[in-house]
Amino acid sequence: MDKRSVAAVALLAVLGAGLATAPAFAADPVTGVSVTAALPAWKKAAVRRYADTDARPDVVAAAWNAWRGGDAAIEAFLAPGGGLAKAKARHEQRLATDDKIVKRVLATTTPKSSPAVNAAAVRADRGTFSDKEYFVATGWDVAAAQDADTTTRHEIEVAKQAQADRDYVASLAANDPGDWVRAAAAVACRGDAELADFFAYGWSTAARGDTEAHRVRVSDRDAVWQHQVTTLVRLAEQAETALANADAALVDKAREDALRAWRDVSGLATSAQQGWDAERTRAATQAASWRAVVEFARTATTAQNWQGVSDQAGATGGAWRGEQEWAEAQARQWTALLDSARAAETRVATSR
Repeated sequence: MDKRSVAAVALLAVLGAGLATAPAFAADPVTGVSVTAALPAWKKAAVRRYADTDARPDVVAAAWNAWRGGDAAIEAFLAPGGGLAKAKARHEQRLATDDKIVKRVLATTTPKSSPAVNAAAVRADRGTFSDKEYFVATGWDVAAAQDADTTTRHEIEVAKQAQADRDYVASLAANDPGDWVRAAAAVACRGDAELADFFAYGWSTAARGDTEAHRVRVSDRDAVWQHQVTTLVRLAEQAETALANADAALVDKAREDALRAWRDVSGLATSAQQGWDAERTRAATQAASWRAVVEFARTATTAQNWQGVSDQAGATGGAWRGEQEWAEAQARQWTALLDSARAAETRVATSR
């Protein structure tokens, strides 16, 4: 195997093995390995993340199809107007329909007339994608059956909640790093029933909402970057090839074009790297916050199910540590690409 082949295989092996090690993206003039060669495996990993972690069923299904379909299917999935965009549109349409149904149920039921249905609708209204979908598909019928069984209907008496719990939840409403948790905690501060619901299901639902919202946001944004960088790198490599083949009278113009093209790559890589660094910090803050919840739950003495809280907090903190590691790996990828783009700028500036 010649030097070019060895280098190419090594580069793609680094990418294919995962994201723990940043790849050498450089288009080395000796080995001939181009930046473009590194992109397919990188994109494949991003699409696999959609398949493994996204909260939107339509997106998950489309991502699995793309991942199994190879490089061309992955490109089509990530392209503007492609499989990802279409799956997101289907999801938004489904979510809008579910939202309308939930809102209608809330408007036509009360805790006295249909306690189980109303409570289930409230939970769905405050919940995530999957909570709304469950209510529309199954939860409504289950709750309606409970309401229809008049032998089991009774007014639910909510115990007086401890002041220590009120104070703790108020601190979450003010200081928790998650938008969903802060909002749920603010609702819980309204009264005993809301506080009881928060500890029963609202906190865990909001925790899931923050994690899902984060994953959707960063994955969708990176999909845009992935498509943009493919286009920019292709243009830069074409410009550099044009420089290598340019007539003497056109060399200066060709060099200017190639430099500009590689600077565009550098600019995008810088923005993406900084973006992922910010996401790493955000995920680390979330992980630390959930560690603090675990510690608080260990010493809490009120009547809440603090063991359950501790278990949920430990799992959620673990999920955020995973998000932190993913962000770190992505930042390394973009840093490697930035280094390669800058090396290309230097190479272009000093060539011929």
